[in-house]
Amino acid sequence: MSTPTDQLITVSAGSTAATAGTLTAYQRQPDGHWSVVAGPMHADLGSQGIGEPSETSTRTPAGTFGLDQAFGRQPNPGTRMPYFQAGANDWWDGNIASPTYNSHVRRGVSPGGDSENLYGAGPIYDYAVDIASNPLRVPGQGSAIFLHVTENKPTAGCVTIGRDQLVRILRWLDPAAHPMIAIGVGDLRP
Repeated sequence: MSTPTDQLITVSAGSTAATAGTLTAYQRQPDGHWSVVAGPMHADLGSQGIGEPSETSTRTPAGTFGLDQAFGRQPNPGTRMPYFQAGANDWWDGNIASPTYNSHVRRGVSPGGDSENLYGAGPIYDYAVDIASNPLRVPGQGSAIFLHVTENKPTAGCVTIGRDQLVRILRWLDPAAHPMIAIGVGDLRP
């Protein structure tokens, strides 16, 4: 990992075609050892498994990524992460021709393309955190990849877990600890 982290979430799948996996959250202790703080728990993944993401696929991105922005239709549940409460004018821009592609925008109408209304999407976005899998916002390399509340089925590329489990994770996340998420096949324990 390029950025030192003291908080690591792992999402381990059995194969690149798997649409479900196991999520575990780890905290680095002062002595350098890692301890489990949540999980292992069931996680739903993209309907095309995991691998190279794109705007036209439903794959969950494989790799290690930062967690940079939390949000939800509900008030902040107690996270220390940057958090906004989504309303009807909150969108995640999925328009590859837009200068704000793969970022949160607040406006009265959709930015176009595959943009998502973060309130209109329903209870799956009661709580969520952005998985920064395309931090340079390269058009077409995927947008709106989140850790969010599950619908108990494969996703369009996100990672989903139970609502109460996600609230627990959000309360634990601390931007000062540079939280990261590692998504891949097999044993990803730190």
